[in-house]
Amino acid sequence: MHLFSVSPVGLKSCSGKFQCLSLVQCISRNAVCDGVEDCGDGEDELNCVRVSGRSSVLQVFSRGSWRTVCSEGWDSHLGSVACRQLGYSSYVNSTDVPISSIEAVFQNNLVALNINQTGLKDNFKIQNSSYLSEFSTQIQFVCCGVECGSRPAVRSRIVGGNVSRSELVPWQVSLHYQNQHLCGGSIISERWILTAAHCVYQLVYTGSVLIQTGLYYFLDGPDSLSVEKIIYHANYRPAEISYNIALIKLKLPLSFNGVYTSTSEALTWIQQQMEVYIKNSFAKNK
Repeated sequence: MHLFSVSPVGLKSCSGKFQCLSLVQCISRNAVCDGVEDCGDGEDELNCVRVSGRSSVLQVFSRGSWRTVCSEGWDSHLGSVACRQLGYSSYVNSTDVPISSIEAVFQNNLVALNINQTGLKDNFKIQNSSYLSEFSTQIQFVCCGVECGSRPAVRSRIVGGNVSRSELVPWQVSLHYQNQHLCGGSIISERWILTAAHCVYQLVYTGSVLIQTGLYYFLDGPDSLSVEKIIYHANYRPAEISYNIALIKLKLPLSFNGVYTSTSEALTWIQQQMEVYIKNSFAKNK
């Protein structure tokens, strides 16, 4: 199977770096989750802990990439901190898991934690005490809980979801509204993005809408693309699920720098159907 990748064009580029949305500046990925607030509102020190994959592997963002936490030096104090950073109110227990039992993608880039527990402070973050680990046979699984009648903080990703690889889904884009991720979308041509109508139904000013391509992590800061037009299906109604489809037209075309995908026939069919919808069914333009 052949894949194409996207070279975006448009606004300020933070390719390979982290973009501070509050200050509209770029910082090194190594400066993200390092204990120092480089962005104005500290956004570079948020969302530094996650669980990934079918095994719910505990990971921290350290030295520019996501790294799997080893079991060396782990105890209940660190478990409580990890649960708090994940948005849970309580810590239940921790379990050592053989590294051979988890997905291969998580078996490299390991970190261990080294901290004097007597100096553990309320604002301590586990990623700030991590150090690179060359080899380990055990990694850490953490079980967290919530108080009765409460719910954990909303996470940016589905817990237990599988981590993608760079360039694995090059057609995927991120729809941003007022500098915040709003919805996903799919590239169907150089100028058109396919998304859900409920994502764009109430958007009035297209100048506040940007499309980001080549986004691997939300911590990435790729180039952004301005939007020329938003079209949603004329029969879409917010209270219903039918006709929940919309098109976004870019001001500038994307530039593909690879060969066409093996799904070219399906993509061609989608483009043909979209042309029909644009001419006959999509009546509302913004």
